[in-house]
Amino acid sequence: MTHRIITGLAAVACASLVACSTVATLGTDSNTALKELTAVRQTRDQLYASKDLAGLSRYHASNLTAKLADGTRLDRAGYEALLQKEMESGVNTPSRITQLSQEESGYVAVVEGSGVAERETWKKTGGGWKLKSVEEISDRSAIASKNHKQS
Repeated sequence: MTHRIITGLAAVACASLVACSTVATLGTDSNTALKELTAVRQTRDQLYASKDLAGLSRYHASNLTAKLADGTRLDRAGYEALLQKEMESGVNTPSRITQLSQEESGYVAVVEGSGVAERETWKKTGGGWKLKSVEEISDRSAIASKNHKQS
């Protein structure tokens, strides 16, 4: 009888662990994601201002891709080289999340600053939030039209 109770408790504990793990892997709700990504953006802004490329790189997925406004595509190394060049020349970086939506690939944030806008795709991993892709937006009306098409 004692053996059955212990086995039953062990089964309940395992089921609870599986349920908690499943909830954790399903993702983050939008409000939490917005708070966390806003904090990540603030940290990235500080790293950018102090020209700390190594610090910024910790937020980059290994397979990061970027698409510039002129259509040029970059891999992670190319994007980081561009960031280094922009930091050295004092180029403004977008810093305010103006829109956030959840998609299959992760959370897509529209990030704007003075004269600059980007669409960033973020994925929450065991190591924190990682930037998967960046797309520069040259035409701000494209933001609204892309979001309208997704609705």
